[in-house]
Amino acid sequence: MRTERIFKLFLACLPLLLSACGLSGQLRATGLKCESLTDPIGIGSTVPDLTWIVESDRRAERQSAYQILVASDPHLLKRDIGDLWNSGRVISSDTTHISYKGEALESRDRCYWKVRSWDRDGVAGDWSDIAIWELGLLDHEDWKAEWIDAAPHVEDVHVLHASYETTDGEVRVDVTERVQLMLDSGSSLVATNAALGGDPKYGTPKVLVIEYEHEHQKYVERIAENSSTRLLPMRYPYLRHQFDIEKPVVSARLYITALGVYEPYLNGEQVGDERLAPGWTDYRERVQYQVFDITDEIRRGKNTIGAMIGPGWFSGRAGLFHAQAFYGDSPALLAQLEVEYADGTRQIIGSGDAWERQDGPIHMADIMDGEIHDARDATKDWCDFDSKSTGW
Repeated sequence: MRTERIFKLFLACLPLLLSACGLSGQLRATGLKCESLTDPIGIGSTVPDLTWIVESDRRAERQSAYQILVASDPHLLKRDIGDLWNSGRVISSDTTHISYKGEALESRDRCYWKVRSWDRDGVAGDWSDIAIWELGLLDHEDWKAEWIDAAPHVEDVHVLHASYETTDGEVRVDVTERVQLMLDSGSSLVATNAALGGDPKYGTPKVLVIEYEHEHQKYVERIAENSSTRLLPMRYPYLRHQFDIEKPVVSARLYITALGVYEPYLNGEQVGDERLAPGWTDYRERVQYQVFDITDEIRRGKNTIGAMIGPGWFSGRAGLFHAQAFYGDSPALLAQLEVEYADGTRQIIGSGDAWERQDGPIHMADIMDGEIHDARDATKDWCDFDSKSTGW
């Protein structure tokens, strides 16, 4: 009995003995994520959820406790100092959705964090690698940029004649005036009974036939019933702005969004790999934005930032029954580039009146109707050259 009690006491003290000997436990925290993202920037929560996984070479291992350190500087974290939050040793097997409970956070704050886990024997494992999260712009006052109207340039298209007729041509109705009004308003041309004033012959397939003139050339367009298209009267813009960088850069962030969809560019290269950003949202309630780390893309001297804009869900055709411009009449861009210099100063370059505009090669861009791209109107290196050499 005495030997059994001694053995149990030894097992109880084993974790302390192993720790005292500098031995690590069997668990190591890896795969750190904040808000289910790896090293995210631009998150919108000041109390984000933290998650990790635990790894071990030992079977049936489990976490018995954890500790989280969060610091404002990675050098503090390397010294095991969490000036923003030190959770202490928490008895728990949880590794997902652990809410941050440290110091209050503000826009643009960068938080460095790491985790260690105790194994089933109560022995602490090694600290994880350092991870990071960064907050976005949390308040309206943080935005210094202004919206830029990116409405397409509508060119003159004169409808010579339009008729809504049966496919065999036996019955036809003159709809020239209605079609011209659609064009003048910037809407898609919709071949439906509702849009064209009635059904010329019930139960028979129909087609909208349009004869029109554009830049002294005559064209004929045929649109099947219950479909839509655009002619070629629109030119969506390139938007750009040139700026100088004269000091060493520590960090550069691009905060950007659109009423519609956008593709951002910097010095001739697309920023990120987003498509149809910022994605659908209910524009009556919110406008989503993205944040890009462009520190490595900023160069000393002259830089050019730009964007291509399309109507997307905001002002394009979306939803049932050929709904057009459900949220607004034309797309717009909002962009704010923030550069942090080595001397501690910060520069904000925001969209506004100083940005330049030039009609681009996109004559139509619609999620439902597709895109018309006229390569003759393309401008090579439009976002990476001296404007004096191009006529901008």
